[in-house]
Amino acid sequence: MRDRYVDLNHPQGVREPTSFFMVNALLKSRLTLGLESNSPYFDEDVNVYLADLMVSFVDPERVRARSELVRESDREVAAVTEDCGERRKATIYQANADSIVARFAIFDEGAGTVRPLRYYEHRPDYWVGRARMYYMFAADLLRRLARRDAGVAEILGKLAQDLDKYARIVRHACREHLGLTPRLREGDLFHLMRHVNAIGNQGSIARKRDDFLDLYSLYLQSDGGAPGVKSRLNSLISELTELDPEFQCAPIL
Repeated sequence: MRDRYVDLNHPQGVREPTSFFMVNALLKSRLTLGLESNSPYFDEDVNVYLADLMVSFVDPERVRARSELVRESDREVAAVTEDCGERRKATIYQANADSIVARFAIFDEGAGTVRPLRYYEHRPDYWVGRARMYYMFAADLLRRLARRDAGVAEILGKLAQDLDKYARIVRHACREHLGLTPRLREGDLFHLMRHVNAIGNQGSIARKRDDFLDLYSLYLQSDGGAPGVKSRLNSLISELTELDPEFQCAPIL
């Protein structure tokens, strides 16, 4: 990971921490948009959090760790948190909220600023609502845990409260200071999106196949008597049948 950058605007071209560059980009964007820090409440801690989130995308290990926790739908998130402890649940909710903020604010997923909304499955308020909900869940869980998590809980609570504002700030910083303005034609982006969705479906199919094998093994070991296993198994069969044309399995009666 490159955790430092060269400031070309500095006479000596000094190397600065990447996090400093991100914070500076956010602060400049807030000034431009008229959304200065600490108004109407203290939120410099949110600036630091968002800067760290942006920096995390140049760290493969952090990207990989987050991707292992992120799921595509609310139902999948609920399933993966079902048997977790509170701290693990908070981590999963936070990771999924961060991922949505990245997709929505940094990479314009569903924001309508790159291509028409007809190319997206969901409108902007859907993404904001989901991320806000996950941040609220994570904040509530962290407040109930050790005091050392209180600061993070407060930050997540602020993000949940004003996520529209913070997403707007992050998007402006990416466009104006990080040069992340897309340069592809609308048609290119449409086909690229379809290709990326296909890759994402492959990963989802692989995970669901693994889940199916685990559940089916549990079903056989319990002679079909384990509570809820049959219904979860049939739900997975239905999802895999829809996602994967090669998957063939009749529902368990």
